[in-house]
Amino acid sequence: MPIQPKRLRLKGWLQGESLREQIKESKSIDEVVENLYSYLTLICGENGWDKKSWKEIAELTYKSLDVNLPTIEFPMLKSSSESKKAPWEYNERTWYLWANTLAAKYGWSLEYIAELEIDDAIGLMQEVLVDEQLEREWEWDLSELAYSYDADTKQSKHKEYPRPSWMLPEPEPTPKVRIPVAMLPVGMGLSWENDVKH
Repeated sequence: MPIQPKRLRLKGWLQGESLREQIKESKSIDEVVENLYSYLTLICGENGWDKKSWKEIAELTYKSLDVNLPTIEFPMLKSSSESKKAPWEYNERTWYLWANTLAAKYGWSLEYIAELEIDDAIGLMQEVLVDEQLEREWEWDLSELAYSYDADTKQSKHKEYPRPSWMLPEPEPTPKVRIPVAMLPVGMGLSWENDVKH
């Protein structure tokens, strides 16, 4: 019977994401293979990966990734340009961060949090982060830090509290502007497209 990857619960999913990061950051082939085998063991519950063909392993890795993707596109999961790690980061920190945040907010036990469905956990985490951000913005607006004095205009300006990239609105698409014929350059127009006839 072929091996079927399973959809993990929150703790297992976060461990899997941590292993995926370790695969990306591996410094040797042996490290990549070891982390990949650990990832597959976590999702498939099997061992003996060194006896399987690389085609099977590649196929199972793809299926495992697909089965464990969130089914909802949460804005907070969009990558940001900041990728520098903080000094207090470590490989398994993600689970403890999520567990700490959800336990503090909802009062749930670690066992309950570990068994949450992935989409539910991500949705709740995003709502916790939105609540915290709006609370910070409220406190910021009440402080004098939110207003800076401009000596040129002799007025105070309100300065917004910065939001994470996933909370910012999508930029408006650039409107297409038609160029008047009188402003077009003289001569034959060239295009990189093959279907343009001259």
